[in-house]
Amino acid sequence: LIVHPFSHIPVRESLISVEPRGLTVLRGTPVEIKAKASGNVLDQLTLSVWPEGREKMSFSMEPEGDGKFVYRMASAQGSFRYQASGRYGASSVYNIQVVDPPEIGRLRLTLIPPDYTRLPKVVKEEGSIEALKGTMVNVEALVTKQVLEGKMVLNRENELLLKVEGQRLKGTLLVFTPGTYSIRMKDALGFENPNPVQYPIYLIPDKHPEGEILNPGSDLEILGNEVLPIVYAAKDDFGMTSVRLSYQLG
Repeated sequence: LIVHPFSHIPVRESLISVEPRGLTVLRGTPVEIKAKASGNVLDQLTLSVWPEGREKMSFSMEPEGDGKFVYRMASAQGSFRYQASGRYGASSVYNIQVVDPPEIGRLRLTLIPPDYTRLPKVVKEEGSIEALKGTMVNVEALVTKQVLEGKMVLNRENELLLKVEGQRLKGTLLVFTPGTYSIRMKDALGFENPNPVQYPIYLIPDKHPEGEILNPGSDLEILGNEVLPIVYAAKDDFGMTSVRLSYQLG
């Protein structure tokens, strides 16, 4: 006791644990870090945070009683390491990784009209569709990160799976009715693109062909051996392949 007077004094030590012990979240997600101290009683804890590429930051944790503390982060904007510590101890250091969700970087549509229209295909660099009934639309989306799956959701109900090729999604849509469509995708961590854009689908009406007899323009009385020239006009918004004249004798 004379040589080492403090050797018999109990060691003041606190065991500190934190939750979560590492986590991956989307950018902008609220994060709650909880700590529990056992052993020597503590009245305050400090949360040390090492943001990626920045200097260390320290925050006071809010006590909840019974050795429990909490720190609430309103919006995680970058990855960071963290540790809870007190006067007589500290927790292990853990890491929270902040990632972005998958998003559509570029969208390309190739519209192929029905064969009877003889119209050329149209390539668009936007999502809205305005097409005739029966138009085939090839959809190609370039996404911001590699995904595991993608699908096209029609009118918020029916789903059409898309082919995944690295950071590209491909699929084909046949236009029959107006409505909307959106593209949903999921990355390797299970995160989906939030609030996908609802692209409109407009149906262009195909008008019926019209025909009119120009000459003779009224009823005639004939002997029966005349040759009657008939002049008619026909039109359609996409052209015609044939015209037939219907008649009845006697």
